[in-house]
Amino acid sequence: MSGPKWKGVFATGCFAFALLAPAAHADAIFSIDTNTSSITGQSGYMDFAFSYYDGAAGAIATITAFSSDATLGGCSAGCLTGDVSGELPGTVVVSNGAPAGPIDDLYEEPVIWGTYIEFVVTLSGPGLSTSGETASSTFALTYYDSLYDPLLSADASGASAMLTVEPDQSVSTETFADTNGGFDTTLAANSPAPEPSSWLLFGCGLLGAGLAGRRWRRLAA
Repeated sequence: MSGPKWKGVFATGCFAFALLAPAAHADAIFSIDTNTSSITGQSGYMDFAFSYYDGAAGAIATITAFSSDATLGGCSAGCLTGDVSGELPGTVVVSNGAPAGPIDDLYEEPVIWGTYIEFVVTLSGPGLSTSGETASSTFALTYYDSLYDPLLSADASGASAMLTVEPDQSVSTETFADTNGGFDTTLAANSPAPEPSSWLLFGCGLLGAGLAGRRWRRLAA
């Protein structure tokens, strides 16, 4: 195939892909850091809960890169509720089972608190790509003492941080102050890797810019 024809076919293919390809919905990735120095030495529990409401699509929360100087008590089968797998400090996957699973999918770890806890949460699944949802689903991080009273949060929910998958596939975040008005937990969004379709569209854009530049140079000669 000759140069001009090949370029025309490729450009046409890029244009068709741009029209027909579904919108890319990348995973939502967040770093969470908690200063637990005010409760160092106390025993309690760390909860990862994923809840949903009727009308929400399912989603998955994957906890990775866990780091802490706390003493973990180990998680047996009794600390897993719903569609949950893994164990800290390794990877933990909490899948909210909407619409067929339990309302709350829960991972609970006994802990003797150190001075810090940090990890990465990646949200993925249909909730971030399915249109037509009418409700949200929420991943909540909660710290408890040995009597299950919330720690490091003055919010009515007891949570220190929440990540909510909204009906429009976006993710909203919130952290909560402690009883002294300070924020022990911080949350930051990480940049996800581009989707393969995004790379293809980027390549098509570079090709188009190159062809336009060559045409301009020929006209200017």
